[in-house]
Amino acid sequence: MELRDVVGEFFEKLAAKILKGRPVNNGTLDLGICKALVGVEVKGNNNSNRFRISVQQFQDHLKSNLYLFPDMLEELLYCLFCYQNPRKPAENGDGLQTALSSCKDPGQVFAVLAQNTDMVFLLDYRIIVAIKELLGTMTGQFLCEREIEVVPIGKNYLKGFTATGAKERLLSLNLNPEEWIVRERFMHVCICLDHFKHKLKLRIVEVFPQELMLLLDKVLKVPLTRPSRRTLVLKTESEPYT
Repeated sequence: MELRDVVGEFFEKLAAKILKGRPVNNGTLDLGICKALVGVEVKGNNNSNRFRISVQQFQDHLKSNLYLFPDMLEELLYCLFCYQNPRKPAENGDGLQTALSSCKDPGQVFAVLAQNTDMVFLLDYRIIVAIKELLGTMTGQFLCEREIEVVPIGKNYLKGFTATGAKERLLSLNLNPEEWIVRERFMHVCICLDHFKHKLKLRIVEVFPQELMLLLDKVLKVPLTRPSRRTLVLKTESEPYT
């Protein structure tokens, strides 16, 4: 199993716990919040890089993946996790290496991500559309697939969705601030992995149309005055990945 796949698996499991989602049969969608008829695409990226949203995959979700039987989902949101990937001295004493690149098996990868994930952005798909219209797209962002067209979204840009800056940010995207809710909340997730246990305090920034926010709050039972809490139990294969 490749490192990229292990990282993706971790964030899909974490997103499922946060959003009370589950795997679905709808094309390449990662998760579904089926009680709300919402499909979820999950991405994780370290804080030194931009998120790169595949234009083709995005279009496939909107044109076909949402509507496949038996789930028949109607809405799409993106779940974007931010994490640190600190550097440390390499085991062979030759310079520095990242914490993830030094991991020997999926359990170690999960442990590093559990300790270094600090923030998640939950974005309605219309935000991605608006950012694409405003900032455009790029190619050449993936070494092995340079022809792939992506919407690049930087962390600093996403951090502009704050209580004080949300109106200006939405207006810049040609969206009516009166129809949207931008909210910050926190969640405490206890991550249990074999003998490893870590309490993650996750900052969640949500950007949704009012109707979708109200629906998700009802389905997810989001507490209004305190951080919500979840426990995520992870299991991994003992074999090292290559």
